[in-house]
This record gives sequence, structure tokens and C-alpha cells, in this order.
Amino acid sequence: MFSAFVIVYLFLGGFGSGLLLIAAFASLVFHCALDCNEIEVAAFDEWRNRCFLWGFVIVLCGALCLLLDLGKPERFVMLFVRPSSVSVLAYGTMFLTALIACSGFLVFANFFAGRVRVPIVARRVGEIACVLLSIAVMTYTGVYLMSTQAVAFWTSPLIVALFVASALSMGFSGCAFAGSLLRDTWMLEGANAALRWGHIVVLAIEACLLASFLAGAMNRGGRAADSYMLLFSGDLEAWFLGGVVMCGLLIPLIREIAPASLRQADTLPVSDVLCVFGGLALRLCLVSAGLH
Repeated sequence: MFSAFVIVYLFLGGFGSGLLLIAAFASLVFHCALDCNEIEVAAFDEWRNRCFLWGFVIVLCGALCLLLDLGKPERFVMLFVRPSSVSVLAYGTMFLTALIACSGFLVFANFFAGRVRVPIVARRVGEIACVLLSIAVMTYTGVYLMSTQAVAFWTSPLIVALFVASALSMGFSGCAFAGSLLRDTWMLEGANAALRWGHIVVLAIEACLLASFLAGAMNRGGRAADSYMLLFSGDLEAWFLGGVVMCGLLIPLIREIAPASLRQADTLPVSDVLCVFGGLALRLCLVSAGLH
């Protein structure tokens, strides 16, 4: 029922939308500030443009995985031509396509600003639309699983909130990774500190949501409880404990606390890579356990 392409699709959709949301929201907030000099603005714009480009490529790859899962290109087109009123996939595909178009516009508007004059108002409207569409895509990735009533493990609305938190966490890590590659990353020390504190909050929320989701599955009994037990046995145990808990939650949280509390730039992106891997592991574990 769910191929490997679906798992990668859910991962890339969440990661890309989280990255785009944080970059677009940060841009809206940053350019409202009145105390930034030209060097800081240039450093921020370089970071933001890189995040927009990465986010655009990631969600585009997610759409490609959806296309590969459907098998035939015409089936992808039919989601738009004849969408079912109850098809979560159709609405999710529309949100994803709109996000690709919106982020593509932002990439074009910012990377070719010197050659093609795009009004600032148009960019800001695009960033607002990007925030809203990113929220829709992040939410949809969880709703897509929850709507599958045949799988008892996924029927809790907590899975939607969990996927949103996971997407945001991956987005924070992606933004931090992009910032670590900048030449003038020290110019964004204040922004880096704000991103890290935000990441700490999101990681804590994600951990609580994961615990609540698993506790609910155990209490519901039946197949939901069976899926819960699969996470702590067999092949999924290493993926869940090592990938989700350690790489996706504990290591990033421990790594983020020290530099955030000292307001120092963390130039080692290893924990950010592990956090993103943890997001992939989370989707792999939840999908595989539900389909046992």
C-alpha cells in the first residue's frame, strides 16, 4: 500500500516545507527591523536565498517521488483534473505544487534581483504565501497517514502534530546547516541564537508529542498496540531508538543547548545532519510499524 517512494515523499515534503517556512518567516521578521546595516542585510539575504533554493529543490524532489509512486504521469495530472472530494492525496498534491511554484518564484526573484526587477511588495507577498503553503504541506503529510482508517496506529490526530513538529525541527536544522556554510556567519549571531532557541522549543514539543502518540497507541490496544511493540523489537528497534530518539531528538537537543545558552555560533553541522536523518527515521518507523 505504501512504497519506499511514499516514505521519502513524506520526508522530503516535511523537510522542504519546514525549511521554506522558517526562511520565509525569518525574512519577513528581519526586514521589519530598523537597526541592521548593509553588511548584515547582505549576509542575511545570502543565507535566506540559499534556504529558498534548497527548500525548492527538496520539495521538487518530493513531488518527483510522488510521481514515481503513482507509476504513470497521467495519474498525477488526474489529481488536478478530477480530484475526489474525499481525496487527501489530491489536496496535498495541490498544496505541494503551489509551494513549488511559490518557492520557485522566490528563488527567481532573489537570485536574479540584479537582472530582473521584482517589486519588494511582490517578494513579501510571496513569502507570506510561502509560510501559509508550507504550513499546509507540513500538516498534510500527517493528515495523509491519519486518513488511512485501515491502519489503527495512525488514526490519532497526534500524528499530524508530530509530523508538523518534526518538519519544523528538520527545517531549523536545514537553516542552521545553511548558515554554517556562509563566509560571514558571525554577522548573523543574533539570528543564529534565535533559531537555536526556537529549535530547542520545537525539539521539546516533538519529544512530548512522540511520547503522547506512543502512549495513546499502547492504551488503544489491538493492532495499534502491536504496532507500538514493533518499534522496540526486530529491525525497527535500531531505527527507532538510534535514528528517531538519539539522532532526531537527544543529540540535537544536547548540541543545541550549549551554544544557544552561550549565544555562540555553532560551526559544526553534524547534529543538524543527524536531526534531518532522525526525521527520515521517524517516518520510516511509523509507516513500517503501522503496516505490519
